[in-house]
Amino acid sequence: MPTNYTYQDGLVTSVTKNSLQTLFTYDNGELATVRYPQGNYEVFCHRVSTGACDSTKPWTKQVQSRAKTSDPTAATWSEKISYAYRADGNLMSETYLGPSGEVRKKVLYDFDGHSRPTWMQTGTSGPVTTAAYDRNSNLAGVGPAYNTSGKLLQVSVKAGCRR
Repeated sequence: MPTNYTYQDGLVTSVTKNSLQTLFTYDNGELATVRYPQGNYEVFCHRVSTGACDSTKPWTKQVQSRAKTSDPTAATWSEKISYAYRADGNLMSETYLGPSGEVRKKVLYDFDGHSRPTWMQTGTSGPVTTAAYDRNSNLAGVGPAYNTSGKLLQVSVKAGCRR
């Protein structure tokens, strides 16, 4: 079966395969919604808003939230991720929310001076993962920062990379 794509202004607006259509909408050229053949949506909100994705609120380049919902404004959702960013634009945290707004999980991030991800923690007391890079910005090692007794571990480095 062929897959048919529809474009507007260089952006995919629909994909049809086996008579099932997935629709895409955009906000300032960034993906805003995906409407699946079953009628449900995935909403990528670029608007600064704590509730529904309100098109009258200020727009940002970064996704502020992502939700699985039956509504294209994400007024209600089954799953939602809210994103927070640092002043330099790097991701600071992801907060996973349930349908009643309860926090299910929070992931914290940090970056080095070259905007490369170097630190991630799930929860406020969860395990920490660190990353190291070689001088060409290639990922050289990933590992836990501490073991279960709280002792600092060395991040493993790929063979051939200088420390």
